[in-house]
Amino acid sequence: MGRQETAVAVALVLALLAGAQAEVATVVSSPLSIAAFNVQRFGLTKMDKPEVMELLTRILSQYDITLVQEIVDISETAIHNLTERVAEHTGLPYRVSLSPRVGRNSYEQYGYVYRSDRVRVVSEQMYPDATDVFAREPYIVTFDVDDVRHLSRLTLVGIHTQPSKAPEEIDALSDVLDYVESQLGAQNVVLLGDFNAGCSYVTGAEWAVNRLKGRGDVTWAIADYTDTTVHATNCAYDRIVLKGTELSSAVVEGSFGPFRFDEEWGIAEELTEDTSDHYPVHMKLKPKTLSAAERYLYPLEVFAVTDKRGVSSGEVEVLATSSDTASYNVLPLYDSQGALQKVLAEYKSYKLSGEGILDTLLAFQEKFPSIVTDYDLGLLRYKIAAGGYSDPTVYEAASSPRWFCRITCSVETSGTCMVAVEKRTLIA
Repeated sequence: MGRQETAVAVALVLALLAGAQAEVATVVSSPLSIAAFNVQRFGLTKMDKPEVMELLTRILSQYDITLVQEIVDISETAIHNLTERVAEHTGLPYRVSLSPRVGRNSYEQYGYVYRSDRVRVVSEQMYPDATDVFAREPYIVTFDVDDVRHLSRLTLVGIHTQPSKAPEEIDALSDVLDYVESQLGAQNVVLLGDFNAGCSYVTGAEWAVNRLKGRGDVTWAIADYTDTTVHATNCAYDRIVLKGTELSSAVVEGSFGPFRFDEEWGIAEELTEDTSDHYPVHMKLKPKTLSAAERYLYPLEVFAVTDKRGVSSGEVEVLATSSDTASYNVLPLYDSQGALQKVLAEYKSYKLSGEGILDTLLAFQEKFPSIVTDYDLGLLRYKIAAGGYSDPTVYEAASSPRWFCRITCSVETSGTCMVAVEKRTLIA
């Protein structure tokens, strides 16, 4: 083989390896993370503070899409600089979709900073506020999303209400929601941003007649009692409101809330307050998995325990020959000379819970108390009760999880038995 042919062959092998690695990397994507962050008068002054920009970069790097509010820099230098910093920090392609400057006496912009390798902007526009309800009209951007389960398109409606008019503007978001559905054809919509929807800005009486709050077809993901502010207040100013059947199915349960970066990362109070008077609020959407992987892979969560005190070979032989094994399927394994080497016992069920599978193990123990000890049972019961089989990387609820109990006794290793409880899971 000549030098050129060798080079071609090597290149082909490397390409195949790269393809295999890419396939492995995309078996399961990560959840799509979305945030809204009022950065409090974000402009050139903040851009000139290195520690603030470093912290903002770190915060936005946590998310695939971030609605940035209160962009006050007329030149748009600060938001583009921040987007470039996030891309450099993560090594990923980030872009920004900017609204026009909006407001009455003072003006600001909205900006969606997003990962362009995960989502694509389909359309963007300001809400046509014919009756001039909003001081800063909502900024509507629709994204195509490729790697989210149940969902292929998502419309985000960003809003920063005027505090003194918060009740009226929040109420009018019901009209905005109707508009994006009827006029833009949006089926899955997220309203997000600084609603100023807490403390003295919206009273109980005003909430009682608020049309958006009263809609039965939306979900308020950030609760009224959630504090989204940095200062010593307790106000749920920043909100996320969801509308759409597919969106509801795609949401990662429990993924909503404020990101208190100062507590999470040990950030000093002065730097925290220099950065913003708000925390970001965020949510996650379930990742899509490779269809072939869902078809062929069989993931299990396993916890196994071995009591090193062991059992006698005679007790293992009793298990191998017993006709009453408490409904466990028993398989003895012999060597070529006919000597017993190992015994496998298994119970599987689509119907039982984790506690139910332990009940079968308890029945087995009554028959073979030296093979499954009280210690084995006690530890397995603790693991199940304490959530040891709750895999945080599995986002889709399994309709009928399958539980297994496997007991493996080896004569070769001085009569030790391993007891394992296994739960079949989804890939993600």
